[in-house]
Amino acid sequence: MIPGVFCDYIAYEIQGLLKNCIKEPQLNHHYFSKPTNPIIKEVGHVNADDSDYSRGPLTKTIDIRDVYGQKYKITIEDVDRSKTLAQTNE
Repeated sequence: MIPGVFCDYIAYEIQGLLKNCIKEPQLNHHYFSKPTNPIIKEVGHVNADDSDYSRGPLTKTIDIRDVYGQKYKITIEDVDRSKTLAQTNE
């Protein structure tokens, strides 16, 4: 039996959490202090353009922009299928 791959689910969870950070910083860390104002300005949609649905890996990306205009890209990928694909191509 093939285990489920939750790449989509995890990507949408992360997207939702990041959207909360636009309204109010959520950081709760022992080293970094919580910013007084939000740093994340924009959270894009979950993009699946890099996914290979027939062989894997499934890859989802989320584009983010901070208040200074710097762009970031978050990638979620099912690593087990990536490793298997890399081993078969050797």
